Amino acid sequence: MDLDYLNRRHADEVARAAAAASAPARIAHQKLARSYAARIAAKMRVATPASAS
Repeated sequence: MDLDYLNRRHADEVARAAAAASAPARIAHQKLARSYAARIAAKMRVATPASAS
């Protein structure tokens, strides 16, 4: 999956969590948002070369 897709899905889940009508729905969307955030962070670590210091 590309980074744009993951960022879009993360933003969607954050918005859905904020608009959720119930606590279980809010928690589910927050969990999905955290999952997308972790995937984005992992892709960023792979895409960013380590410094050679």
